[in-house]
Amino acid sequence: MKRYVFVIALLLFAFVNFARAQTVEKSVENIRNFYDEVSKEVESTEQGGEQGNYGGFVCNELSINKYEHSWPAVGRYRISYKFFYEFGEHDDKIVKIVSQSDVSSRHYYHEFLYDETGALIFYFLKAEEGETPKETRVYFSAGKAIRFIEGEKKRDKLTTEDMKNAREVLKKSAQVKEIFTKSSFIW
Repeated sequence: MKRYVFVIALLLFAFVNFARAQTVEKSVENIRNFYDEVSKEVESTEQGGEQGNYGGFVCNELSINKYEHSWPAVGRYRISYKFFYEFGEHDDKIVKIVSQSDVSSRHYYHEFLYDETGALIFYFLKAEEGETPKETRVYFSAGKAIRFIEGEKKRDKLTTEDMKNAREVLKKSAQVKEIFTKSSFIW
């Protein structure tokens, strides 16, 4: 009898893990499709012309130390933000934020992608701090990281370090969204 219960429990555990993996895979696929759609709109917006002026997104750009004045104890220092959004009835709806920063010899490129509710669903980081660039991708659903990709390593079962890093990404996302909010309505 114990053996029979153990086999059923094992099968149930395998089924639950399989179902979760399928749910994560479907969520990631939906996020990738949305990312592709947004990327096309962003490209159209950045090209300007009639499509950029009347279609696509609105883009605000903020540059810090645009002319790269040397900073004490740092040297080269520059940060830029591009905020892609749609006009809303009451509030503007942020869709994507792109941030690039150069600090001394290091270069960082960040992308934050938001769903229709304004929740972060995807984060991308390309960090050039040495010989080999490091890439990180984090997929989110309902405010929680569901997949973590570092280089070629993909994890759906997140480690404690992954969860800590995901919380930092959410914190950074809130900070850049606040920059957008504060910089958008200055007259």
